[in-house]
Amino acid sequence: MIIGYEKLLDTVLEKINKEICLKTLICDHICYRVETELRYQKLKNELALTCELVTESEISGRLISIFKLPNPILYRGLRVDCLELPAPKKDSFYKEGWEHAEFVIEDLKQFIKDHPHIDFNHKAMDRDINPELGYRVSNEYQVKFHPLHILEVIKVESQL
Repeated sequence: MIIGYEKLLDTVLEKINKEICLKTLICDHICYRVETELRYQKLKNELALTCELVTESEISGRLISIFKLPNPILYRGLRVDCLELPAPKKDSFYKEGWEHAEFVIEDLKQFIKDHPHIDFNHKAMDRDINPELGYRVSNEYQVKFHPLHILEVIKVESQL
């Protein structure tokens, strides 16, 4: 199942290398979307055979599973430790496939100041835990930036 991510990462890295100035890229996870609840359950069960299901939580009215990969994806200088698998939102259609990559950026406000030419999506910047910037890098893919690694977020949320 964990195949075909190269096009997502190539597209993201090409755009980041052209438009964003980062010395270190920490990609904590990549996201694979599915079209139906049935496909979500089937894929979740398949992934659980080889990956560690760290959490399955309801977020924005649908389940999202986070899996820790048994071996990180090592690709073009990136290390990706986790996979996000969201169930589809009601009344929303998502074509099955890779959808986004998320990166850890310690200081989002400084990151915004350093990149005034980027039209970031700020809709998730008001989150209490792990505020987030979004950025569409193509018709198919987007990239998101946040201050905490997804495994750290899960740890923090489990203590609330």
